[in-house]
Amino acid sequence: DWYTLQEVKKILGIDDDVILRWINSKKLNANHYDGKKNIWQITKKNLKKFIRTYPCEIPSRNLDFPEIVEILCGLIYKVED
Repeated sequence: DWYTLQEVKKILGIDDDVILRWINSKKLNANHYDGKKNIWQITKKNLKKFIRTYPCEIPSRNLDFPEIVEILCGLIYKVED
């Protein structure tokens, strides 16, 4: 499983430039998708490692908490109607 930069942006609730800084500083490991320079591919494993290694880097106000729980714990969170 992997995420695009836009998906990570939504999950963590932060701007693209912050994620790109993490990638450029090697805090968050990512690759260009299929050799395309404008599309980043971030594996679930690497996102999980980043969240666990640098939790203080992530502001909590806009997090997608169910998705974070799924990434960290492998639990699927579903809201019952």
